[in-house]
Amino acid sequence: MEQIIQKRQLAAIMFTDIVGYTALMGKDSNKALELIRISKEIQKPLVEKHNGRWLKEMGDGSLSSFNSALDAVNCSIEIQESARAKLDGKLRIGIHLGDVTVEEDDVHGDGVNVASRLESIADPGGIYISDAIEKAIRGQADVQAKFLGEIHLKNVNYGVRTYAVQGVGLPVPELKEEKEISGRFSAELKRRGVIRATLTYIVAGIFLILLMREGQSWVSLPEWSLKALVIALIAGLPMAIYLAWNYEHSPQGFVRTTSRQSWQNPYSANQKKPLTSSLVIVGLIFVIFVMYVYPRYLSSTESDVQAGTEAVYDKSIAVLPFVNLSNDPDQEYFTDGMTDQIITNLARINNLKVIARTSVMQFKDTKKTVAEIAKELNVSFVLEGSIQKSQNKIRVNAQLIRAKDNFHEWAEVYDRDLTDIFEIQDDISKNITQALFTTLQTLETESIKPSNTTNANAYDLYLLGKYYSQNSLVSDNLKNGLLRAAQFLDQAIDLDTLFANAYAELANVYSLMGYFKIEVQNHDVWKLAEFNANKSVYLDPNNSVGISTIGYIKRTRYWDWEGARKDYQKAINIDPNNDLVLKRYALLLAAINQLDSAVYYIDRAQELNPLDKEGISNYYRILIFAGKYEQARAQAKVKALDSAYLEYIDLFTNKDKIAYLVIDNQSFSQEQKESLLELFRDEGWKSLMITRTNSFIDYHGAPKNIIFENLNEAVKNKRGFTVYVLVDPWFDHIRSDPRFDSLLTLMGLDKYK
Repeated sequence: MEQIIQKRQLAAIMFTDIVGYTALMGKDSNKALELIRISKEIQKPLVEKHNGRWLKEMGDGSLSSFNSALDAVNCSIEIQESARAKLDGKLRIGIHLGDVTVEEDDVHGDGVNVASRLESIADPGGIYISDAIEKAIRGQADVQAKFLGEIHLKNVNYGVRTYAVQGVGLPVPELKEEKEISGRFSAELKRRGVIRATLTYIVAGIFLILLMREGQSWVSLPEWSLKALVIALIAGLPMAIYLAWNYEHSPQGFVRTTSRQSWQNPYSANQKKPLTSSLVIVGLIFVIFVMYVYPRYLSSTESDVQAGTEAVYDKSIAVLPFVNLSNDPDQEYFTDGMTDQIITNLARINNLKVIARTSVMQFKDTKKTVAEIAKELNVSFVLEGSIQKSQNKIRVNAQLIRAKDNFHEWAEVYDRDLTDIFEIQDDISKNITQALFTTLQTLETESIKPSNTTNANAYDLYLLGKYYSQNSLVSDNLKNGLLRAAQFLDQAIDLDTLFANAYAELANVYSLMGYFKIEVQNHDVWKLAEFNANKSVYLDPNNSVGISTIGYIKRTRYWDWEGARKDYQKAINIDPNNDLVLKRYALLLAAINQLDSAVYYIDRAQELNPLDKEGISNYYRILIFAGKYEQARAQAKVKALDSAYLEYIDLFTNKDKIAYLVIDNQSFSQEQKESLLELFRDEGWKSLMITRTNSFIDYHGAPKNIIFENLNEAVKNKRGFTVYVLVDPWFDHIRSDPRFDSLLTLMGLDKYK
């Protein structure tokens, strides 16, 4: 007797049958048999197409097995598409992933039984799958399934968590009693997003209550207002639950959750219920913690740490954006320029920590109190003021406030002619230092220097140029902003050819054009940058902006590492609170493998400009270059950054991921490649990440000669990212190749290995 070979394996089992076949067989057997023939013609080729095994036919039904759950589901979807055209949607399908016994061309076991029972309760034209299948396909963007509940199937002694595959053309499940569904209500709560919407409503309500309580101390509100708010929120909760249960957002607008549009809604849970994302809920809870819990904790411990904190923070100041009280809103550049110049004057003082412009400008038109701003920026003093400009007259109101007790250390009102603007700026800066003198003891007022022009019109154009230069980096039209900045700065120089600050700012503008590859007709922008930077330093040997721009050009354009280092050091000695110089110096030190020093200087830049997004990006880049992955991750969590930073840090924290990326990248799907590229684009790494990712991924395990070909081209064109080849973890796997040493020699980086 021939021995029958049996083996057990895990397989995805698909059962199908023709709806209403038995009744049709009694009425018209020929037509019924024709349906079976058409059904087989549809199914068998598709099963084979999706790497499945057509096992057997059982009357109007069929049994197939697949090694992959995703193959089984994709096959079922394609079968239903064809059935809608040729069988009028008369098929129903059940799929389960389980342990089965394979015996020649047949399978047995609990997995087969569950699949057949799922098929028997599926809707005509529908596909029911078990939770084992759903888990296996979870995360596939083009396949979605919705939870129906736990169903008690015939001859199955346990409940099966059941899902219906969702998609265009697939039916909305008919949830009849005979399906014996338990947990259906909780499944519907989840599907309709009721729990998430209710939680968001409650947290938002608590936030509003706390906000009103705080507001009562600032605004005169009736005593009954808080109680009325609480009553209104409680009364509104049932309506919020009702709306969440019955409606959701879709591409067709708001639709009922019981409609076909809801079943075929491609939106994510957050999109269906706007403003109910985890980010919103966690953000509100965080704000509640900051507003209510933390201040009470802080007040209980404040007396213990007060002496220590005063010693740490009393040499620090934030100059808030001056308020424009002029009737002309176009004078905004003037008030911003006043703020900027005072920051520049104070930043020259070695013993004073001055918060950078980028961070303080984020408090423009803010409703926050001085104490709140000081706490956020970690300073002890705040300068605030206003400017009113009318024809040739100007009024400046300025006051210096001690944050811990709101005490006004100094205040002054200046009514002057516009031509006295330089004197006003210098007076304010010196009066601040004098007001702080008794506290700081060692401030150096000699460091404060007047503006190096006496031409009020030239200075006005200079402020316009700086305004467009600084705002171009956050505008939608970078090129236009930089070109307008250059235009105004050129006009300022025409009025005062000895205006060193204007030359320095113009050099900075042209260097930005060079970095962003913005062309000026018939001119090399890098040469223009170099000319104007040298001119500014010639006119004013202590012009820190001009000196640092020369350093930036040496590093970026000529790879003159030591020359750039000396220029940055000189600029920092002149202007120790210039976060841009500190940031650029840190990046230079990282490029030449001075990583500990790079971390030190980027930390200083972050302290002076804690809200600068570019600074945060560079901060984590340097920490990763230095191998300080855990520190980067911890700081990212403290700063509550978005998940992309954490994903980028994790990539280098886990060496297996690098190996996977570089060595085994053939297994990357197209979707994974695009997602990775999109992550790097979103984080502003641009050519750096795209080029490296193309090298490692798009060539599907390319030999090293292709990677070096890519790198050689980048070095030849002096692409910005190449300056970090010595320390960037992405190049670890090719550093032992002699061609890598040749690249370092070409770049002058070989001596820093």
